[in-house]
Amino acid sequence: FFATRASRGNRDAKSMAGRRPPHLYAAVYMMLRRGNSILLSQRKGTGFMDGWYTLPAGHVRAGERLVGAVVREAEEEIGVEIDPADVNIVSVTHRRMPKREYFDAFAHVARWKGEPRNMEQDKCSSLGFFPLDSLPPQTIDYVRKGIEATLSGVPFSEHGWEE
Repeated sequence: FFATRASRGNRDAKSMAGRRPPHLYAAVYMMLRRGNSILLSQRKGTGFMDGWYTLPAGHVRAGERLVGAVVREAEEEIGVEIDPADVNIVSVTHRRMPKREYFDAFAHVARWKGEPRNMEQDKCSSLGFFPLDSLPPQTIDYVRKGIEATLSGVPFSEHGWEE
């Protein structure tokens, strides 16, 4: 049974290579804090949750490590330099969306160099620090839950799997 299933799985994967998108994507979310406040960006022009707040984030590229994605996305999105040693992946969420599934890795960033600024003005209308105890009402739900899980030290959660 196992040999048949494994060989069929390999054959199916090979025959599907290049013909369909992967079913599971990975994204990183970075938590930069100043005292009791956290950096959030307001989305715009993406067609997904425009006008809502999120942590600075981005997709993990093929062959890229999670910490490397945090470092790269920080420079691309908010113009700060982060030493990989200052990144701690604290929580992961397995998120189900209508057309995709994600592993969302939430990282606490201990230190960074430079002042955060909006480097992607076509995708972000504003960037600022918000008190953790009063995040904007328009904070994306799974991001809010990821922030809570990260602050509480919950290593794994799920979102969107409710029936």
